[in-house]
Amino acid sequence: METQDYHALALAPGNPDTVFFGHHGGILESLDGGKTWNKISGLSQDAMNLAVSHENPEVMYLAGHNVFMKSGDGGQTWRDIQNNLPGLDLHWFAPDPDNSSRLYANAAGFGLHQSSDGGVTWTPWDLQIPGDASVSALTVLGGRPVNVLAGTEDGNLFLSSDGAASWEQVGTVNSMPMAFALNPDGVTIYLGSMDGVYRSEDKGLSWTRLPLETRVMALAAGGLNPERVVVVNDKGEVFRSDDGGQTW
Repeated sequence: METQDYHALALAPGNPDTVFFGHHGGILESLDGGKTWNKISGLSQDAMNLAVSHENPEVMYLAGHNVFMKSGDGGQTWRDIQNNLPGLDLHWFAPDPDNSSRLYANAAGFGLHQSSDGGVTWTPWDLQIPGDASVSALTVLGGRPVNVLAGTEDGNLFLSSDGAASWEQVGTVNSMPMAFALNPDGVTIYLGSMDGVYRSEDKGLSWTRLPLETRVMALAAGGLNPERVVVVNDKGEVFRSDDGGQTW
């Protein structure tokens, strides 16, 4: 792909070959599983995050620099959504997989926030992760209290089962974690790092290295094919697996 920044990937829920990619110039769409890409007209916003609701896979979110939008038709059309965040420079965003009204976002300069009413109101969310390293990857696994998975810049992985009040270290990877992707089964999780891809089959408690050595910038999983995983590396190369990451 002809871009120098690689931020977000999402798989269309209704078509296994449709992939969305977010970067500083908007959103690109592929209709052939990532082989070729075209820019979506009318969307030139700085797209840092793309997220698909697990509760309703037709619902997608776009968040980034001065943009917060929602699609109700699998990414075909988009609209601005109301928000009460202290800032609109969103470096990370995720909907709760179990409840689409619960949203989580990182507003640059203002920290992490959570909403229980679909983004109308927001409250600060303090992770309190052990150690001094900064969080480089984060995802919400659902549950009540919400389960949270975090990766820090030094390669450590932490899991919280009480809404981020306490943490358990569940693994270490060889380089900085960059992004997580949840499989629609609610159990399988993929992690992209600066040295490749890892897979967990027990909601993040243990991790297995997969046979793809590359510097992962963004990844997505699921869609109609629960074994599909798509990765973009730091060179703009796109890798796809249709067997859960065993071959690429």
